[in-house]
Amino acid sequence: MLAWATIPINDFLCAGEPGKFRSSSWGLRLFCRDCGTQIAYREVENAKTVDINIVTLDDPEKIVPEYHIWTHSQLDWFDVRDDLPRHEDSGPDQ
Repeated sequence: MLAWATIPINDFLCAGEPGKFRSSSWGLRLFCRDCGTQIAYREVENAKTVDINIVTLDDPEKIVPEYHIWTHSQLDWFDVRDDLPRHEDSGPDQ
């Protein structure tokens, strides 16, 4: 499981200059140049938002989840025990 926070791209600040990897024709991944940890994902062109890997934040507990996405690919043994809405696809992020 990977927890993300989606924010407007203009609000995204990163300490230092992250490495960049174009993982597809539409996606750009940002990572720590020192340890390789994936920090964020954004679209290459006309990006309005950036998805931040919340465990990379100084205080990830401040992020409160609103829903689960991509549940169609959830592992059989993984069980999330909360009452948040679930979406088989990207849900409201579309």
